[in-house]
Amino acid sequence: MSEWFPVQTPPEGDGSRRRRDEARVPKPAVRRRRIITAVVTLVTLGAVGLTTVNVVLPFLRDLRPSKSNEVEDFPGPGSGPVEIVVKSGEMGAEIAHTLTDAGVVATEKSFISAYSANPASQSITPGTYALLKEMKASDAVVALLNPTNRVVIKVMIPEGFRARQIYTRVSDELGIPVEDLVTAAGDPVGIGLPEEAKGDVEGWLFPATYDFDPNTTATQVLARMVARTLQELDLHEVPQKKWRKIIILASVVEKESKLPDDRPKVARVFLNRNKIQMPWQSDATVAYGVQEFDSVFTSDEARADDNAYNTYLHASYPGGAICNPGADAIAAAVNPTPKKHWLYFIAVNLVTGETLYSDDLNGHAANRDVLQEWLDEHPGEW
Repeated sequence: MSEWFPVQTPPEGDGSRRRRDEARVPKPAVRRRRIITAVVTLVTLGAVGLTTVNVVLPFLRDLRPSKSNEVEDFPGPGSGPVEIVVKSGEMGAEIAHTLTDAGVVATEKSFISAYSANPASQSITPGTYALLKEMKASDAVVALLNPTNRVVIKVMIPEGFRARQIYTRVSDELGIPVEDLVTAAGDPVGIGLPEEAKGDVEGWLFPATYDFDPNTTATQVLARMVARTLQELDLHEVPQKKWRKIIILASVVEKESKLPDDRPKVARVFLNRNKIQMPWQSDATVAYGVQEFDSVFTSDEARADDNAYNTYLHASYPGGAICNPGADAIAAAVNPTPKKHWLYFIAVNLVTGETLYSDDLNGHAANRDVLQEWLDEHPGEW
């Protein structure tokens, strides 16, 4: 049995009240307890909040776009055609930006990486390319190295075309206005025309088949043709001081001969005449001087017109080239047939271009009769 102690009630009075007051917790202790309680509460709430953040934040991250979830590289092969332009001087980073904007590759980083990994990437040339959207970056690099993916427009300029004919052909194929080409031709510096041309592009626009980018300008077209002519002159090691005469002679040879074998022979005739200050008497130069090209023959009026291209009235070279000569004509002007004394030539078959040569007027008269016989057998407008 437990012991029982009676509760003794203290007597009433000041003494009992003081003891009760002394039994109370002092105020500083209360404040400390309240502070501790608040800290514990905050820590508890903080722990709960941190737990909430740790739980909710990943969920929120999944809801927003994240670079970690972006496609770094498309699997390829891609679909849907798209054209992009690689500009002159552009390298990996610039090309990557263009391809990314066009939707060809997923990221610039993926293309730069593929570009750096391919040793041949430095060979990518400026131009317009037909690619696909959403290509694998490494496939895009290979596609840019494949010339079949370049978008080019072929323009064929025949030998003997005059500048105006070239402008029309280029305009038809590239859509460049003829007026723009005429303007470009008037800018010798812009198209790289040498001083020997004296500001006239005639004769300096090399005839060939060119591959042009769709965005090529008029200046770029003519500059490329002029550069090709200078390349041909360099190929034959023609001194610059002789450029003008070679081009003029080649242009006349181009118009006065039809067969490749005849070109060095015709060049020899004109050079022989030049030595003795005998007029060239070329109908082709006369026609150019009066801008009449409907017939292989010239009229009395045309041959009487006093202009710098009338080689009936003026001896030696005409005032300039009369067309744009090709490689064979330039080669003939540089290397004419040697050791021949021909002063005359005449085409005796206007279809095949068969040509006869003679040293004197009597021989030339006999050859003219051969031509007349052919004309009688082939009546028509020549």
